[in-house]
Amino acid sequence: MYQDKDDLQKVVTDVVRLSYCSLVTPRPPRRPGEEATYSATLLIPKHDTATVQSLLAAIQYVAQANSVQPPVMLHDGDGVRPNKRTPYDDECKGHWVLTASSRQKPQVVGKENLKADLPPNEIYSGMHGHVSVRFYYSKPNNRIGCGLNHVLKTKDDTPLAGNTSADADFADIPGVQTAPAYTQQGYAPPAYQQPAPQYQQPPVQQAAYPQQPPAPGYPGQPQMNVTINPLTGLPV
Repeated sequence: MYQDKDDLQKVVTDVVRLSYCSLVTPRPPRRPGEEATYSATLLIPKHDTATVQSLLAAIQYVAQANSVQPPVMLHDGDGVRPNKRTPYDDECKGHWVLTASSRQKPQVVGKENLKADLPPNEIYSGMHGHVSVRFYYSKPNNRIGCGLNHVLKTKDDTPLAGNTSADADFADIPGVQTAPAYTQQGYAPPAYQQPAPQYQQPPVQQAAYPQQPPAPGYPGQPQMNVTINPLTGLPV
């Protein structure tokens, strides 16, 4: 988007798409003696001529300052990869491709707070954002490199490099659902209810045969047969 007036080797891009992101953990070294690096590939829309011109101007500035030929660092996403000679991936179509790297971990922030790093799960290949880069000359290697400074994420998009989610992978399998029915309908999950005990018929007890009341007398006294006069009510 613009070339830094105080540092002509530095450029802040307009919104680009990021691919092959190693922004949370560094990429392991490819050759013995190399260091692990953080990196990202910038997919710059070809219609974004302001960003392209700023990048080319910074490359030219570093080349002239070190008396070297400016290298081709912006590659045509509609063409083939310069080393492997294989076509670029589909997401590169209509873009210029630029890779930036750094030994230091870059800050990846959001528009809501420039001072707070985004959580790792929000940083992935496929997101969009502004990127700060700085071109430099490496005298031991006699080449110009593109250093990665920081990233300002602006928008989410379909993840690249085969990153998907479980609900996307298994949504077409019969008998599965992406969320419980009560969640899809906006209801809260039903409260747990203790199952009511089943009623049990108490066992029927057979009534005991009624016994005759004991005959009057003193406790422990043997029973005697007594005849009563119906007229006087006195024992005979």
